[in-house]
Amino acid sequence: MKKSNNYGIDIKALANNEKAIEILLNDYTRLHDKLEEQNFSAKTDVENAQTQIHEALEVLDDGFVLYDKEDRLVVCNDAFKKQFGEVGKKLKVGETYETLTYKVAYSGIVPNIEGKEDEFVAKLVEQRKSDEGVEKVFQTHDGQWIRQRDKRNSSGGLVGLRTNITELKTREEELAKATRLFTETTDSMLQGIVVFEDNKIQFYNPRLLELLQITENDISIGDTFEEFLNNLKACGHYDNNDEIVQKNIEMMKSGEVHQVERQTHYGTNLRVDVIPRSDENVILTYTDITEIKKRELELEYARSESETVFNRQSRIASAIVQGIIMFEKGKIVFFNDQAFETLELTKDILYEEQTFENFLSMQVEHGCFQTKEEGYEFVNDHINVVSIGIPYQLERTTKNGKTLRIDGVPNKKEDTLLLTFTDITNLKERELELNKAKIEAEKASEIQSASANAMVQGLLFFHDSKLEYFNPKFLELVGAQKTQVRKGMSAAEILELQIQLGVFDDEISSQEYEAEIKKNFAMQNSYSLERTMRNGKTLKVDAVVTDNKGLVVTYSDITEAKKHAEELQETMKIAESAERAKSEFLANMSHEIRTPMNGVMGMAELLASTELDTKQKMFTDVIVKSGASLLTIINDILDFSKIDAGQMELDPAPFNLAEAVEDVATLVSSK
Repeated sequence: MKKSNNYGIDIKALANNEKAIEILLNDYTRLHDKLEEQNFSAKTDVENAQTQIHEALEVLDDGFVLYDKEDRLVVCNDAFKKQFGEVGKKLKVGETYETLTYKVAYSGIVPNIEGKEDEFVAKLVEQRKSDEGVEKVFQTHDGQWIRQRDKRNSSGGLVGLRTNITELKTREEELAKATRLFTETTDSMLQGIVVFEDNKIQFYNPRLLELLQITENDISIGDTFEEFLNNLKACGHYDNNDEIVQKNIEMMKSGEVHQVERQTHYGTNLRVDVIPRSDENVILTYTDITEIKKRELELEYARSESETVFNRQSRIASAIVQGIIMFEKGKIVFFNDQAFETLELTKDILYEEQTFENFLSMQVEHGCFQTKEEGYEFVNDHINVVSIGIPYQLERTTKNGKTLRIDGVPNKKEDTLLLTFTDITNLKERELELNKAKIEAEKASEIQSASANAMVQGLLFFHDSKLEYFNPKFLELVGAQKTQVRKGMSAAEILELQIQLGVFDDEISSQEYEAEIKKNFAMQNSYSLERTMRNGKTLKVDAVVTDNKGLVVTYSDITEAKKHAEELQETMKIAESAERAKSEFLANMSHEIRTPMNGVMGMAELLASTELDTKQKMFTDVIVKSGASLLTIINDILDFSKIDAGQMELDPAPFNLAEAVEDVATLVSSK
């Protein structure tokens, strides 16, 4: 730094140079002391020097302050004043540190000291004396982190620098977070890990001790490859074989990636992965593959079936058209091939490092939506729903008419967003068909319900022995209220309700009916029963077992039918009595007619035996034959009576067919 006679200062050389600030401070102090001794003739030069010093201090990003030996403010820059908000804007040269502290305390920018301002000031003033020369870090009212460095100069004044280290603190916190996450991750891993740097152990996780069944006494940070492996050998590994140990040492030092499997002396199978990072820097991972080995044997037995399943799953997987896109910190970090096909995109629209907003906007500009207006409306809605930070689901239509479902899973903590895109065009069509079928089913249900309500029979439907449906007619027939019967009741409960309502005409009937019903229910049998109720009605109960463990029970009021049946039975008795009377009448009449007829027949036969001419002989034969026919008719009437009485017996006998035909002809011709 160069000075002229008028105290000229190279400001650029001063910026960010703490040594320069110290020299400047000493010069300023000497100048200040000199001003008190010089006369007013040098005032102009001193003011010019002060101006240039102030300009140099304002260039600094760090806060700068100078107090004299009486702890009064001599000079400070704007960076220092900003740390105190509105109070800093009103700082005056000559104010003491204690005065500044009072102003800050009573300004309200310091939290949690209301009513304790004087104690706060006294504490800071006391600390200022005890902490002199000690570097401190504190946080200001606006959240900034400041590093404070104070130092006495040769004249007894106090020089202070205030450096904003907010960014440094942020990075320290991020580093601490990353370290904590690394530790938590490695501690929770199922693999054992040991890291070597320069042929020495720098890190291992707890899982390593579990897998190798060793303790912390058997492994130490700083152990070499050789020491680590020899310690394992001492614990029973490698079958105490030095040759195997040496082979593993050479493998670790080869600088190549290796993977070996071995069985431990305690029966587990371990896979060891050797991962070289640089010269003599190696990571070893130990994985317990005991279960894997066991399953390999099981899988070998079912290889053919597994291949069949695999082929089937491959065909299913090839049919999946769900696209996936992953964003991190607002940029694409992963996407699968299905995303191109599902979203109908090209590689100039979907690529890594693309921002979320740009990805959405480019789809609109490349015509991926049916209209731009629809596209930008969707983009705005999508951005808004992502900002909420909870899982969501959206739908949109592509330019080709496909309907896509977008499932978003944002994670504000990790600043990630997972999007999955599913073509639900067919699903939407099926939904329409399902809604249509649902409407039709509801109509059918309404018709069925209306039909059941209009039935003259009581209806119950049971499924798995639980009541699913009943109609109002059932309640009417058994005299139950709607509140007494509900869905979900068992058949036993329905039966018990009827017994309580007193619908049986006597206790014996109810017990017999209950036993019969329970037996049929237990055996899942269909049945049909009749029972007489206390009010005189007769009910017929029909139960039909369905194929799906259901039971349909109908209650029919057959009181009138029973009455009609009894009336019909009585009518039948009367008719049968009349029929018997008719048969008896016919039998009596036949006998009464046959007696005189026999007299006529006898006289005709006697007459035929006398001397008659041809004409008289013909007349006599007609009388005999007609009488015989009439007698046959009378016998037939008697036969009909026997038939009605169920006493008819057939008597086979030979006859002359020609004569019978001639007789019939003669009878007809005589008429």
